[in-house]
Amino acid sequence: MDIKLKNKYSAGIALLLCIYLLALSYMIIFDVASHENYLGQNPYFNSSTFKNELRHYFEQIKASHIDHQNFRQLPDEEKVTMDEITEQKEQLEAKLWEKEQEILSTYGMYINEAENMGNKDRAQLLTEERDAQLKEYREKTIKTTDEIRESILLDKTKHYEELKKSLSNKNDPIKYYIQDSERGEIYSNLDDVKDIEQYVREHSLYSLKLPQANFRDPYLGWVNNSFQELRWSGYFIVPLQIEGYSQLHVNYRYYNEIRERLFIEIFLLILVTGLTIFLFIQMKKKNLLDLTYVDQIGRFYRKVPLDIRAFILFVYSLGMIGYAVEISFFNSPFRLSHILKITFTAVYILYLIVNIREIQWMKKYKGELKNQWHGSILHRIKRLLSESFVNRSIFFKVILVLLLTALLGPFAVIGLMGLSGHNGFFLLISLGYAGIYLFMVFPYILKNLAFLNRILKGTDEMVSGNLNYVIEEKGNGALAQLARNINNIKLGLKASVENQMKSERLKSELITNVSHDLKTPLTSIINYVDLLKNEELPREEIQNYVQILDRKSQRLKVLIDDLFEASKMASGAVELNMEKVDVVALLNQALAEYDEKIQQSTLTFKVNIEKQKIFVQLDGKKTWRVFDNLISNALKYSQPNTRVYVSLSEEANKTVFTIKNISAYEMDFDVDEIFERFKRGDTSRNTEGSGLGLAIAKSIVDLQGGQLDIQVDGDLFKAIVTFYK
Repeated sequence: MDIKLKNKYSAGIALLLCIYLLALSYMIIFDVASHENYLGQNPYFNSSTFKNELRHYFEQIKASHIDHQNFRQLPDEEKVTMDEITEQKEQLEAKLWEKEQEILSTYGMYINEAENMGNKDRAQLLTEERDAQLKEYREKTIKTTDEIRESILLDKTKHYEELKKSLSNKNDPIKYYIQDSERGEIYSNLDDVKDIEQYVREHSLYSLKLPQANFRDPYLGWVNNSFQELRWSGYFIVPLQIEGYSQLHVNYRYYNEIRERLFIEIFLLILVTGLTIFLFIQMKKKNLLDLTYVDQIGRFYRKVPLDIRAFILFVYSLGMIGYAVEISFFNSPFRLSHILKITFTAVYILYLIVNIREIQWMKKYKGELKNQWHGSILHRIKRLLSESFVNRSIFFKVILVLLLTALLGPFAVIGLMGLSGHNGFFLLISLGYAGIYLFMVFPYILKNLAFLNRILKGTDEMVSGNLNYVIEEKGNGALAQLARNINNIKLGLKASVENQMKSERLKSELITNVSHDLKTPLTSIINYVDLLKNEELPREEIQNYVQILDRKSQRLKVLIDDLFEASKMASGAVELNMEKVDVVALLNQALAEYDEKIQQSTLTFKVNIEKQKIFVQLDGKKTWRVFDNLISNALKYSQPNTRVYVSLSEEANKTVFTIKNISAYEMDFDVDEIFERFKRGDTSRNTEGSGLGLAIAKSIVDLQGGQLDIQVDGDLFKAIVTFYK
């Protein structure tokens, strides 16, 4: 007995060890497969990252030595072409026209409203304000040809100087030495190199000589072709050592470390595979290959329908593939989490073994697959669909009732014939059929008619607005099903009415809030204009009033612009310029815009950005507006002397931006309603927010296929923006 128990435990331990070894092999295979591009020689220098950087570097060299070769010697009038001036002028005119249309559209609605209400003073005031804005914007936008030329020249000169400065940087990790055979010149950022071949042999970590025949690199093919066209020859060189910090050398070492780790993993895979095979053979020799535990799990697992098991296996396998690719198991110091990760994988390996054993069991017993299919969800659905022809049942019932009713005529004729001919048999048949129809068919018809009348009465009650009326449901027939469906529709309608009432309430609040937010600065403007009409006011006081008017008019402009943009977003009449955008750069730009306000506030911003660059297919300008609105909200509504947490992270198929702050106001609103236009957490509306920031941000995110969620926990306000790849 003790020997059997000992063998049982030994078999269990050996099986568990095999499962863990298989789990380790599984993780190694996926880690190596997901990093196969690191296995070649010089993985970093063969990577797209380095080659794109080299391509960009060549573009700078070409621009400096060819495209802008004589830039400094050219007179200013030749540096800028008339085509460039014309293009710039057309862009300014288009921008001016678009802005004019926006101003005319914005003010037109309010001017018409004032005229319809007979308020000529307000209409005149709005007209003058509109004309002033149009004039101001025209003066800012319209430029002379000389001004446009000067602006373009300034940009070109700045670009040229930056280009020269970049190429003259002695600490640049990429060196170049190029001979121009057509011009007889040498372009290089190397000092005193007499023998370039010797320099490459003795001092280069990496070198690329161009041009080359049959050069087919997809990233650098254009560079090689350009060398041939320009009749250039030379080297791109990465030195062995460089003064100061070099991200390129850091990347080189990092790629090589991954390469070395992968070779160790491959050796470990061979070792683990050999050990697993050896252990399996020994278990078989010593009769320790006991899968009793696995079969016990299989018997319990067999109770789950076959199609559900197949679906779980498919989803679980997909999830484990993603898990194996994403987890960092081999590139970090050993911790307790490593045991949890390999155990999680071992559970999946055990699950696979259970499924393999189930397949073997179904192959062994021929009819078992058919039996399990009959118990599956899909087969049950198929059977129910084939048996549940409710319309066919109604059809047969109606035909039967019509047939029985139609037979009343012939039997009535038979009865009349029997009565007139004194034929008792005919009369008996006629009366018998009449009795059957009267006591069986007719009550059935009356019962269904009564049921139908109850349904009609119920629908009338519902149409009249009584949504609490319930149609009595009896039996399991088609009319009973109809009654149930109508009752369910009534419940849905009732919920819809409640939602409509809620929508009307929100609409009413919207009108009230719009009126309040627009009226407040407008009232101040009107009051101070009235004060300015007094000609005896001191000049200092006039200046003070003008400053106040400027602030209030700017405030009114912001409100109107936000309302206009929110309206466009809601209607979907927005054109998106989708492109590959660095979300990290956008967020940093938004934070930089508010740096002065952040410094002046009592808030402390804690920013956590996981990566230096995160690229997503987005509209850059619109996405920047999302970050701008959320950061602005945090500055306006945060409790003084608190922290604001900003984070940006990248996951498998999405990028997540989160901002959290402690609210200075009691957040007693419905989270779902905070996205409504002019809805604000500050219900007293004492702050300068328009109440449109979150509505605009959500519309922008939704239009780009993303998701903006708000979470409130006490005074903690948390906004989560998710962009999917």
